[in-house]
Formats: sequence, structure tokens, C-alpha cells
Amino acid sequence: VLISNQVNIWQEVITAGGGIVADDTAEGTKYLLNSWENLSVDERPAMGLNARHCFEKKFAVNTAAQEMLHAVSN
Repeated sequence: VLISNQVNIWQEVITAGGGIVADDTAEGTKYLLNSWENLSVDERPAMGLNARHCFEKKFAVNTAAQEMLHAVSN
């Protein structure tokens, strides 16, 4: 995941090791693309797996629905 720090989920993505964050500017976009390009052949798939796990844990529909039900019922 290449993500702006203006997107509300950027902290979760970074904490999970699933992406790279930068400012929402032209320079930030250049940084994201250069950072991705400079990752090793091992780092890219590892980051992808981390991003997938983050999605499944935090943002998948079933997970989000369960968290909402839990929040409403307490």
C-alpha cells in the first residue's frame, strides 16, 4: 500500500508493515514511488502479505460488522 497521511487508515497500514506513507503532495508521491522501487525483491511480497493481513484484521466487511456490533452492544 502506498498511502497519503491524509487517508484515515494510514496508521493501521504502517503499524502492520503493509505500506509506505507520505504527505499528500507531489513530493510525497515521488517519495512513495521511489521507496517502492527501492524495496528488495523480498520486501515487496512481504509488504503485500502484511497489507493483506491488515485488511483482513481491520477492514474486511465481516470484521468491521463484528466490531460495530460489539461497540453497539456495550
